[in-house]
Amino acid sequence: MKKIVFAVALCCMFSLHTLAQEKVVGKWGFEYGFEMVDPGADDKHRMSVNNKSFIYFKNFNSHRLSILYKQSIYKGIYVEPRLSYYYMKYDADYDISISDPDYVRTYSAVVISDLVEHGIGASLHIGYNFRLYNKWSVDFFVAPDYRYAIKSQGPDDYDFLEVDKDFGVAVYDPGYLMLKGGVGVNYGALSLSFSYGKYVSDRFNINKDAMRPEVFTLALGCKF
Repeated sequence: MKKIVFAVALCCMFSLHTLAQEKVVGKWGFEYGFEMVDPGADDKHRMSVNNKSFIYFKNFNSHRLSILYKQSIYKGIYVEPRLSYYYMKYDADYDISISDPDYVRTYSAVVISDLVEHGIGASLHIGYNFRLYNKWSVDFFVAPDYRYAIKSQGPDDYDFLEVDKDFGVAVYDPGYLMLKGGVGVNYGALSLSFSYGKYVSDRFNINKDAMRPEVFTLALGCKF
């Protein structure tokens, strides 16, 4: 009987020691990410407003700074909520045509350069951390990523978020959602990750048959 009790106690002690090893304390951190957004072929990504105007965008690039909290849930599974600020810069080809029974008005395409956008974002990374050896580990994750533009202006202070007087609608929506997935390599407190994502919401009022913009992100982070 004593041997059985001793064996049970030993098993319990071993189990508690194993659980203590598996438990990971939550970590705060920050991350800088550089994003490239590929809108695809121009003719597949034109925006139509009441079938009267057409705008398409190209050459997106974005800089994003995030604060995060990484919390282990069970073994290697973790969640990581994030808040971020982003700065986006891109060119826009602006091509408008209006057709009415009485007249036809057409603007030729012009390139709007140095158009910048500032905004905030919130995302939730859900992933699995695979430990290698020593301080090395690898993360695999997916994340819904929501952004909201606070300011988006081009030359002559043209505001792309205001309602256009000619068409009665905003040029594009300030809020939009992306879905991303990726992999990250960790060494101690440092991390380097790559992710691929796609626009889920139709920010530019693109035709339903058109491909949504793709997002490629390279990020460097630190957790403590």
